[in-house]
Amino acid sequence: MTYEVKIPQQGFTTEYVTVMKWYVSVGDTVEEGKPIYNMESDKAAMDIESPCSGKVTALLKSEGDEADIGETIMIVEV
Repeated sequence: MTYEVKIPQQGFTTEYVTVMKWYVSVGDTVEEGKPIYNMESDKAAMDIESPCSGKVTALLKSEGDEADIGETIMIVEV
């Protein structure tokens, strides 16, 4: 089964964020609650934790790419 990791909502006015740094790569195992990437909005930069445990099968954005709120940016095989 796969899980789509999406950009979380960041306030009422934020429409997109920038993926600043990935802490994981394709093939890595991730644990729920551990940081997987850092993103920056117009208001703040923050680490985002994995919502599930499993194996990373795809990173859909590169570091420096913009992503819309709710957009899928990573796939995890759970």
